[in-house]
Formats: sequence, structure tokens, C-alpha cells
Amino acid sequence: MTQQTIFDQTERKKQEGIEIAYRNANTTWKRAAVARLHHVIQTQRNFTSDDILIDLEARGITTGTNKAIAGILQSFSRSGLITATDRFVRCRRPSRHGAPVMVWQSNLKIKEAAR
Repeated sequence: MTQQTIFDQTERKKQEGIEIAYRNANTTWKRAAVARLHHVIQTQRNFTSDDILIDLEARGITTGTNKAIAGILQSFSRSGLITATDRFVRCRRPSRHGAPVMVWQSNLKIKEAAR
């Protein structure tokens, strides 16, 4: 029998929270977030969740919690489209007060089109 550590329990709770946030996000927001992320990974080598969320907010597309973006990012990561880096930058969204946000890397060939 494998004994769970506090780290295993914490990771499980984190995943549960991400799944709940994603399930509860409205469909319009999820579609827009996926579309924006597809655009971002085709035009930028490195990006953060801010590159998706700031765009959605500017267009008035919102959901109950922006934590739902984590489920979308994880899905893209599992599909091999993006990779989490070991870098963090300060969040650009005022509501996050400069908290650290992960930098992701696109695994697609970047188009030369303007962002």
C-alpha cells in the first residue's frame, strides 16, 4: 500500500479545484479562451495566462473565476502544444497585484503574422 504525502494530497486538491473551476466556467468564455490560446501559441514563442485573460476581459468575455484557464492550459500541455517553463513573471492584471505567473512556451512553429 502506497502512503500519500501531504504533497500528494495538495496536488490532488489543486487538480480538483482546477476541474471545478473549468466545469463551472461558462461555455462562451471557454470557447473564446481556447480560440485565443490557439492564436497566442501560433504567434508567440513564450506567453502567460495574461495573454489570454487580458484579451478576453478587454472584449467583455468573463466567467466566474479566471482559475478556469488552468484547465485549458493543462489540456494544451497534455496535448504537447505547449510546455511549462521554469520561469515566472509578474502578473499584469491589476486584480492579481503583481503575483507570479508561469511563463509557457509554444511548441508550434511561430507564424510571422502580427499579434
